Amino acid sequence: MIIFNIAVKEIKNSLRDRRSFLFMLALPIVLMLILGTALSNAFDTTLKVKEIQVLYQDNSTGAFSTYFQKVTEEASKSGITFIQATPDQDGKEEVRQNRYDAFVDIGPNGVQLYGSELTSIESNIIQGMLTTVVDKYNVGSELAKVNPAAMQLLGGGGKQDYIQETSLHTLNKPGAMDYYAIAMTSMITLYGAMFALHLLRGERAAHTADRLIAAPISKAQIFIGKIIGALVIQSLYVIILILFSKYVFHANWGDHVGLVTLVLITQVLLAISCGIGVSYMAKSTGSARSIISTAIQIFSVLGGAYFIFDTSDQIVNIITHLSPITWVRIAVTKIIYTGDLSAAIPAIGFNIAVAVIMILISIVSMRKREGL
Repeated sequence: MIIFNIAVKEIKNSLRDRRSFLFMLALPIVLMLILGTALSNAFDTTLKVKEIQVLYQDNSTGAFSTYFQKVTEEASKSGITFIQATPDQDGKEEVRQNRYDAFVDIGPNGVQLYGSELTSIESNIIQGMLTTVVDKYNVGSELAKVNPAAMQLLGGGGKQDYIQETSLHTLNKPGAMDYYAIAMTSMITLYGAMFALHLLRGERAAHTADRLIAAPISKAQIFIGKIIGALVIQSLYVIILILFSKYVFHANWGDHVGLVTLVLITQVLLAISCGIGVSYMAKSTGSARSIISTAIQIFSVLGGAYFIFDTSDQIVNIITHLSPITWVRIAVTKIIYTGDLSAAIPAIGFNIAVAVIMILISIVSMRKREGL
């Protein structure tokens, strides 16, 4: 009960401090808005192509002709229009005059594609699509030799699930707002160290430490109560930021928001334990504040809170992984965009391990000194 009362006292004191409350929420929200908007083009990896016009001549007969008609109907839904050539049209000349992006000549012996260097991107798109179409038709033809009912696949009937493709590298990646929602939320958790710095030093500065020691309360109860109170209020900031960015900025937090929140809360615990540890190791409040402030900025830069590093270089990759923001950012991104729930384990493990070490240092330091 005593621990609970101390924790509640810390929560109430934090909520009364409106300046800190607004800072912990306003700073990341403003940075999300500015960086997420200004750098949106840097995260847009899509290539926009105009509607593609393809001229084709079909001299084939049988199943492939029917199959190709189904392909043209589906392709039109994706902005690729197939137009059948009239008898007096020269398909190659039409492409040469840049009236069409490509010409497809379908004959009894196969499919010929004629593209133009002026529209190389469009020609490559058509080439890739036709390669898939022909390969799928050939597979269906071989299946039909064994099972004639498989010919329904070529005519568009039945379920077309004979071949299933799975990409090992997902194309689902965070946009600018998604990225900075994760990065800024992770960054602001580190500011919990600045809050934790004053958990015990604040009692000494307010001359209330002696009263706490004189009261029938153990140092362990005071220590645990203050950590719990700080953890609750800092976790509240994280939850508010997640909800705000999700529903106001429409940032993607995925389908496992609970696990993502847990990862971020363990980083809050890391920050609080580091703040308390530094408060005992530093000689004065000023030096402790400088150490924590400098560390937060260094970790923020290395963790990609403001801009992304090219981690293809091994040395750069090692340096960026020195920041706890990197651990959490990578773990959260994998959880959201690949559904890799196991990615949370290393991040949670690192955060808790460092937190335990710093708490042990604080406990040893507390026992060596009189009072708090």
